[in-house]
Amino acid sequence: MWTDLSLTIEILIWTIHIIIKKILSIRFEDFVLKHEETAREMLSFIGISKDSRATNPRYKVEDSRKNIGLWKSYPNQKVIDRIATELKDYLFC
Repeated sequence: MWTDLSLTIEILIWTIHIIIKKILSIRFEDFVLKHEETAREMLSFIGISKDSRATNPRYKVEDSRKNIGLWKSYPNQKVIDRIATELKDYLFC
C-alpha cells in the first residue's frame, strides 16, 4: 500500500531519472576536436537526422581550436581554481 509520502518519493525518483536521461553532456573539446562525431551524437539525442541539419557558415571548427586550453594561460589562476571549486558539479575535466 502506497502512502502519500512513499508515492511522492517514488514519483520524485522517477522524475529525476527521466530528467537525467534527457541531458546530454558535451565537452567543448569533443565538439571541436571530434566535431562530426559529436554533432551526430547531439542530433541523434534530440531525434534529428543529419540530412535535416543546417550548417552555420559563421561557425568554423578551425577557429575554435585556438580556444582549447585557453584557461591555462589566464593570468589569475586563483580565479580558475575558484571556478573549478565552486562549479565542480557542473564541470567535467
